[in-house]
Amino acid sequence: AMQLASSTPTALSSVKHFSKSAIYARTDGYSIHRPFDGGVEIAAGTAPFSQITRQTRKYFRYQSGKGIQTSLAINFNPPITASRLTSSGTTATLKTLYPHRLSTGASVTVKNASDNAFNGDFTITKVDDFTFTYTMSTTPSTTIPSGIIKYNVGSYTDAATRAGMFDDQNGFFFEYEGGVLSCVRRSSVTQLSGTITVTQDSSTVTGLDTNFSGQLATGDFVVIRGMTYRVVSITNRTEMHVQPEYRGVSSENIILTKVEDVKVAQADWNLDPCDGTGPEGFVLDHNAIQMAYMDYSWYGAGKIRFGFKDREGHVRYVHEFIHNNRLDEAYMRSGNLPARYEVINGESPSYAPTLFHWGTSVIMDGTFDDDKAYLFTAASNSLSFTNGQSLTANTTAASTLTSRRVSFYQRDWFVKIPFATSDAGKFTAGQALYTADGSLNGEVIDYTDYSGGNFNVYIYIQTSYYSPSSYPTASSGETVYIGVPATGAGDDDVNLGTDIIPLVSLRLAPSVDSNISGNLGERDILNRMQLKLNEVGLVLTHDCEVKLILNGDSSVINWESVGLPSLSQLQRHASGETIEGGVEIFSFRAAGGSVDSNGKRLSATSDFPLGDLVDMGNSILGGNGVFPNGPDVLTVAVAVTNTADISADSPFSASARITWSESQA
Repeated sequence: AMQLASSTPTALSSVKHFSKSAIYARTDGYSIHRPFDGGVEIAAGTAPFSQITRQTRKYFRYQSGKGIQTSLAINFNPPITASRLTSSGTTATLKTLYPHRLSTGASVTVKNASDNAFNGDFTITKVDDFTFTYTMSTTPSTTIPSGIIKYNVGSYTDAATRAGMFDDQNGFFFEYEGGVLSCVRRSSVTQLSGTITVTQDSSTVTGLDTNFSGQLATGDFVVIRGMTYRVVSITNRTEMHVQPEYRGVSSENIILTKVEDVKVAQADWNLDPCDGTGPEGFVLDHNAIQMAYMDYSWYGAGKIRFGFKDREGHVRYVHEFIHNNRLDEAYMRSGNLPARYEVINGESPSYAPTLFHWGTSVIMDGTFDDDKAYLFTAASNSLSFTNGQSLTANTTAASTLTSRRVSFYQRDWFVKIPFATSDAGKFTAGQALYTADGSLNGEVIDYTDYSGGNFNVYIYIQTSYYSPSSYPTASSGETVYIGVPATGAGDDDVNLGTDIIPLVSLRLAPSVDSNISGNLGERDILNRMQLKLNEVGLVLTHDCEVKLILNGDSSVINWESVGLPSLSQLQRHASGETIEGGVEIFSFRAAGGSVDSNGKRLSATSDFPLGDLVDMGNSILGGNGVFPNGPDVLTVAVAVTNTADISADSPFSASARITWSESQA
């Protein structure tokens, strides 16, 4: 039930009424920096299936002939410092600064109290959010002991902390499950029988020649078009339900793969169980900080090793997974992996654990060979603005449809509109054209030329083998309004004095395979490569502030493929589109051109290197939107610094290109 804390602003008597309200759900998980020792503490929520992940944005690229090692400092079962410890008889009451998440019956180990009666292994007898009690074997000599008192949680079930190089589908990691530490190898290469059909925003998966009930169980994870889903129910061999609902485009005839974790508990480690019986006599303390090591070679059949620094500071390997001459396929889908920490709950966790971690290092055996990658270029549309002013020109003949070949199967189709050569100075690529009857309604000039005694303006329609079925037209002798329609609305309502004008945006294609890219769910793999920026170039008539905006929200979404062999997408923004939010990661001033004898601004080019900016990547879960619901998006935008000399006779024109290279995963 909800209760109003104050009266409504309107006087009402003896009537039912509604008061606008909002409820914001907040998880009790957290990630906090530990400024006193440089570490980070993470904890998932206490609810079933809660999960918190810290992962590098970059997937570290494996190179043939090399090995990769990750090392990290971690406490798998960190101690919690008590804010107060008191006693009454043999009953001890411990208070914590933050909610302790423990329940009655849980086991704890208390240490560092000056009176040893408080120390030891105990079972909790009573709890609330910030305190718990336990029964000591003897009555202590003091009711408030001295010392910096800490406790560690004992065993718990259906929850785990993890650290290593892994994601939801592949990799390797240490996993601690309330007293049991394991080495784990994860893979998603096992293809299940038959094919499946999925529908966007539906949890139902239907199969053809599948065997869901014979090959899967509730709680398993499967990979559908590069995305990981939990199996929540299995109806029969050909129908099951997953969560979250399928996020990609609706598809059929899809191969389904199963995520499999091979888990080896500490007692079964094949090099040293770290219980004192190994060759070094090393005993691993789960409650202490450790320097953990993991390394691997891939090739599909390489080896994974797990280890720790021993008491003398030497790296000692404790377990290894060997794959050659044992498996019948690659042990992971890819050797490209991120570094990652994770806390995760199952369906019925007896405790929601926390994880402390410190520095992490990922190194390659030998130097990284810099790829001689392709250099790609994306160019924007040419946009032109008259600052609300307009020019007119009359056609000298009716428009016609024309085309030019771009490949054996494709042609670019244009509408060609002829004008008198004396009107040539009125037109600039990127300007919008209008007619009073609306037959031209903001179509943009692609390019111009002279032929047949006319000055010709070309409007791009489409690229296709077939001619367009519909397209804008203009009759002979018709008045065409340049830049502004006859009604007087200007430049798609762009305010050059205040608006930021997006020119071109770039991102990784959300999904890829077989060197083909697509939106989420169109291909079988989430795009995990790195996009390295190289340079941005501008062609401007007037001085501008150039802004590179990361992950802004565009008013129009219209991604297109860059083209083979690129696995990226671009958007050429049109006049009137806007960009909001995001982070301005770089800005600089670019000069416009000089003024000709007629008072019209000429164009000037500017180039700026971007090699020192951060590489662009994808989010952990992938998606079709803007990071974190998809790949990073970089937008090149401009803001005019002075609009005083922008007019119909001297329009502001802008275009951009951006170049980059791709480290393809």
